[in-house]
Amino acid sequence: MNPSRTSLSLRVLLVEDNEDDRLAFRRAFQGSQLACEITECIRGEEALKRLRTDASSFDLVVIDHGLPGMSGLDLCKELLDNQVPLPLVILTGKGSEELAVEALKAGAGDYMIKDPGRGYLDLLPVVLPEVVRRHGDRLARKEAEEELQRINEELKNFVHVVSHDLRTPITFIQGYSSLLLEQYQDTLDDKGRMCLQRIRASARRMEALVSDLLALSTIGRVVSSFENISCGEIVSNVASDLQDKLGASGIELVVAHNLPTICCDGGRIRQVFENLVVNAIKFIGHTKSPIIEIRCEDRGDFLQFCVRDNGIGIDPQYHLTIFEKFHRLREIEDDEGTGLGLAIVRRIVDNHGGKVWVESERGKGSSFYFILPKDPTGMKLPVTEIEN
Repeated sequence: MNPSRTSLSLRVLLVEDNEDDRLAFRRAFQGSQLACEITECIRGEEALKRLRTDASSFDLVVIDHGLPGMSGLDLCKELLDNQVPLPLVILTGKGSEELAVEALKAGAGDYMIKDPGRGYLDLLPVVLPEVVRRHGDRLARKEAEEELQRINEELKNFVHVVSHDLRTPITFIQGYSSLLLEQYQDTLDDKGRMCLQRIRASARRMEALVSDLLALSTIGRVVSSFENISCGEIVSNVASDLQDKLGASGIELVVAHNLPTICCDGGRIRQVFENLVVNAIKFIGHTKSPIIEIRCEDRGDFLQFCVRDNGIGIDPQYHLTIFEKFHRLREIEDDEGTGLGLAIVRRIVDNHGGKVWVESERGKGSSFYFILPKDPTGMKLPVTEIEN
């Protein structure tokens, strides 16, 4: 099909063995605004041979169901198997729901009953261009989807290559700086040892940054299966992994007993809880009796989770920007952070059909909320949450 042709011009291959029906088909376009160039074939075998070599000469194929020899449905199937990129319309003298379904399965884009009493001839100049337009839209969408898939695959490969190429020198830096500290510690003065320790710390931070960039780039493109997973189990694993950090700051982690089982990508949601708890640890500051709470509320079609701390709080002017990539607040000392933790949280929650936000004031702690749909397929956010 030639997409540059206007809707007022149509090149049709008519496959019809009945001469009266062929004449009626031609008369249907006389006096209409549609300039229809009609080529005729009497048998399906003849049409198949021509379309295999010259499909580009046509915009549409109209096929009679009751052809001698190869039937109209058989011709549709052959054209579909041969990947002939043209829309197909089946005409039949006797219609039924079963035949309509078979026609669509065979590759036909539309199905019309040859009943002059119902004015089918008057509909041809209207229906056929619409069939061509719909077919063109489908092809355009398919091409766009294939192109997007190709670009995403290239981007995925690029990210992994870059990640590997960046990690290799980082590994060498960490390895050789550790070797110098171990084997030449006696010959190094305090300043030399301090420089090497800073090099190692910078290398560790760069490694974390590369890991976070890789994680951020794959969210939403590398698809994992959704499963019913216990949030209580997820949080328990996160607490175990962060036990040293929590203990070092004397933080009490309080987890509600009603954390539900949800349908989600378990690995991603674990990352959400881990990043939010790590973020809360950073914002605890020098608070007396520091505490981090994790709880959940049922909001009908949604579940609302909250990770709350009683730390230094966040100025309301930063409530949106903290979820942007590489945004870091000056109020906290963070030598290990990459500025991507909350951006990763937002990306994951968005890809689960949810939303994340923060409620906080300076000196009054922070509450990070995120909602997830109980049914992650086709769920829309409630208006109240969008406004939040």
